[in-house]
Amino acid sequence: MARRKKIYRQIYWNRILIGIMVCSLLVCGSVLFLIFRRQAQGTLNIAGLQVFLVSTASHDTLLLANQNAAHIRGMGGAGFVLNDGTAFRTVVSSYRSRRDAELVANRLMLEEGFEAEIFMRQVPNVRIPASEQAQADELGAYFSFVLQAFDTLYRSVLDLDAQRILESHALTILNRTRATFAQKLFVLPNLAPYFEVFIPEIHELYSHINRLFGEAMDLRFGTRLSGNIRYLKTAIIEGYYQMAVHFNVPA
Repeated sequence: MARRKKIYRQIYWNRILIGIMVCSLLVCGSVLFLIFRRQAQGTLNIAGLQVFLVSTASHDTLLLANQNAAHIRGMGGAGFVLNDGTAFRTVVSSYRSRRDAELVANRLMLEEGFEAEIFMRQVPNVRIPASEQAQADELGAYFSFVLQAFDTLYRSVLDLDAQRILESHALTILNRTRATFAQKLFVLPNLAPYFEVFIPEIHELYSHINRLFGEAMDLRFGTRLSGNIRYLKTAIIEGYYQMAVHFNVPA
């Protein structure tokens, strides 16, 4: 009888030991799965920035703003109408540094007699989760290219105004930049499985910018190519701002 009890106790404790080992393996497996899953996931982090826009007028109605915008474009300015929530602003141009904006605003007031003002767009940080880090990095390149296009157009319009390049050269720059946008627009949907809802909005922004390139290259849109380019780069940076606001996810 005593021997049988001893055997039963041994079997009982062996079962407990086996149960503990199985539970431990399950826990370890779950932890390893979560670790590798987390490593496979990625995050797109883009630092915010400040954008400075020079405005010559604010209007209560869109009709008046558009009339003033057409006049500004004819003088070589952007003539971009922006609704800031309180009024319709007529933007002359946009800059990534306050110093450049101040130089233009002062020149407009001293030489042209405009009442120019500077207002800032604070582009927030962007944080977008992705299922793969490689795809997060690739999507980050799309954000970066928008800013690169802005800088390219900014340099081209400065060279055009200073007569360092001809209009034909400026149109070549527009064509080249637009072609790159179109190429990226074509492959952008390939990233959709990694970002779910984010890709359609970015695709929409790229499509909008692609249409704006067509407008900027059409001299009937404005009377001066420099004004059309300023309009385009202002629209691009405003689109970048709106996209960042849309995708801003608190850390």
